[in-house]
Amino acid sequence: LVYQIYYSPDGSMKGYTDFTLSYMDVDSFKVSEEDKKLLKGAQYCRYFGYREPPNSTKPYALTSVFWHIVAAKFIFISVFI
Repeated sequence: LVYQIYYSPDGSMKGYTDFTLSYMDVDSFKVSEEDKKLLKGAQYCRYFGYREPPNSTKPYALTSVFWHIVAAKFIFISVFI
């Protein structure tokens, strides 16, 4: 709901999956030769999380979107308890 109201350009859920995925630089962790074959030359791995990309000034730090969603969850729980 936070995505749809505040972040979606057209008010729909289109783009939600991409919005929720963060980037991880594959070179920043050890990968076996077997795994390198599976990666097929990929530079980034995507995972669920609201973190800064590896090329930002604060790599992998939590984004403001993360805190916005935490605040929305807190308000939702507070209202219904």
